[in-house]
Amino acid sequence: MDIRPGTIASAQRVLLERTMSGWKAQGASLLVVGSSWELDPDWLWRRGFDVTVIDRAPDFSGMLRAASPKVACRLGAPDALPFENGSFDYAVLNHQLYASRDAVGRQDILQEALRVASRSILVLEWNRLFSGRLRSAAAGNGASLLSCGTALPCAYPWEMASLFRQCCPERKTAWLSTWLPGEGFLPGKLLRPVQSACLSLPLGVLIGVRIDWRSATGSALSLLDRAKQSLRIAGEREEVMGNGLQSALHKERPPLPLKELHPGSGGQGSCGT
Repeated sequence: MDIRPGTIASAQRVLLERTMSGWKAQGASLLVVGSSWELDPDWLWRRGFDVTVIDRAPDFSGMLRAASPKVACRLGAPDALPFENGSFDYAVLNHQLYASRDAVGRQDILQEALRVASRSILVLEWNRLFSGRLRSAAAGNGASLLSCGTALPCAYPWEMASLFRQCCPERKTAWLSTWLPGEGFLPGKLLRPVQSACLSLPLGVLIGVRIDWRSATGSALSLLDRAKQSLRIAGEREEVMGNGLQSALHKERPPLPLKELHPGSGGQGSCGT
């Protein structure tokens, strides 16, 4: 597996292009939470985003300003972002969730990103299914996968799905993943065509999950729930109307008052002479 900086940057760029395909970049504000050499903020700026990067490392701002003068930078923790609600259109959590060791910290980081982004967020994480091979490759290449050090925070896809269900069950999630050269269980000739592609399943080494701010009204499950609810409401309405009609038909009416008869009519109405 090739995990040199240029290789991962290229693979992550492919993933970003796919996951951000629905985002309107021109003039939109984007917050990147966590700096790393494989995520180039200048590339995001060239796509049209107004980019701000925030990191807790004290020395990152000087390096970022020198490398990317067009990008704003702030110091801060991912679980306590120093921004107002909805300050940005979009946010990217750049390998931040599982840098936290506890579940509460991960929830706080995710909730903060959802709070400051008014449209959508993107979560990037390493797939724990490949953690052993990633560490071996990192040791062999002498590369650090994250700017914060040699640690490799990563997660199982089902752990991420459980976290999303807990924190934002009403949001729509779109999962993608990408391969790296030399990765996978397929023979080289079969793997080569998909190494530069994205999968719509979390089966690659690098996972990207887009969480849209709007509700998932168009999903199959939600449509089924809405159809069931409509049928239930229609059934209840029909039952109420049917009961009302039956009640009206069987309702006891008061006797009609006897009309006064004209004298000499013999109990029959007079038709005139």
